[in-house]
Amino acid sequence: MHFKYRQIKKFILDLIFPVFCLSCNKEGQWLCENCLKKIEFKKPDAKREKGPGLDGLVVMADYKNEIVKQLIHLLKYNFAQDIRSALASLLAYYTKIYRVSFPAETLVIPVPLHKRRLRWRGFNQAQIIGEELAKIFCLNIRVDNLQRVRYTHPQVELSAAARKNNVKDAFFLLKPLEISGKSVILIDDVYTTGSTMKEATKVLKKAGAKEVTGFVIARG
Repeated sequence: MHFKYRQIKKFILDLIFPVFCLSCNKEGQWLCENCLKKIEFKKPDAKREKGPGLDGLVVMADYKNEIVKQLIHLLKYNFAQDIRSALASLLAYYTKIYRVSFPAETLVIPVPLHKRRLRWRGFNQAQIIGEELAKIFCLNIRVDNLQRVRYTHPQVELSAAARKNNVKDAFFLLKPLEISGKSVILIDDVYTTGSTMKEATKVLKKAGAKEVTGFVIARG
């Protein structure tokens, strides 16, 4: 019954607010299969590519890629949670073609938003990405342990030097013992200077995380 209700709801919403592919404007999906295959992905090499403090870094694509840029912008600034389906397709396709895998005991942890920004936006885009990745690999996700305890200005508005100070001491773990000895995938949407991930990784490593791998949709 619940499934039928969701189908009816989707049908009605599609009639009122039709969805079009971000790239070719084909109706029906935010990201059609043909355009998905046109994206120039970056081959993962976690052993070689590392960010500050990270043991590895998986970057799916370049932020200059117009399709990826629109996808992230729509999710982050237009508050379109329906873009989740496009993100799921993107993640599934990428992890399949590059045979990305993680140990079963790995924890997925999204970079958190401050409560003030979370109330304004209504959701955490990193959490949505993390939830979809966790589904693909059947991993446990933790969204209530790593906390952003200091309100910070959006990193995009700051210089590279200012970004480091902006996120200093911004994160805190409610349950550090949950992290001890675990491998962690730290999720965010965009990686630029690495200041945010470095600060979050510092907290995770202090709690005893065995290794921390960053996973982002794009590098800016």
